[in-house]
Amino acid sequence: MMEIDERDDPRLPLVKGYGPDHFTLAGVRVEGAVLVLPEGWVRLGPLSLDEVGPAHLEALQEADPPIDLLLLGTGARWQEIPSSIARLLKTMDVRAESMASAAAARTFNVLLLEDRRVACLLLPVGDLPSQ
Repeated sequence: MMEIDERDDPRLPLVKGYGPDHFTLAGVRVEGAVLVLPEGWVRLGPLSLDEVGPAHLEALQEADPPIDLLLLGTGARWQEIPSSIARLLKTMDVRAESMASAAAARTFNVLLLEDRRVACLLLPVGDLPSQ
């Protein structure tokens, strides 16, 4: 498992690590994809970027105060945000940036610790190269 070394705040759902098929959030192992918000997270289970749809982003609409930025962690490598997701997020007035899931997790932690209204949708990275 890869660990992410950031400052800690037990009140926040910081991403503390990840493996091929999971993420560790505030000490809890979450299998598959996950949507992380300042108030907690939503398990999305097995999911690919092409399968992300409105139901997976529902919690963004319910967030109060609203989310300003969604970091879309696209797995082991960067992938462009599919146009269907970009259009949906635009209707929700949520800006989005895509990056590899490891980078999205680190960026989410930093912005969350700065009290920003940020969320991240993290897709599993798959098999990690041996070190």
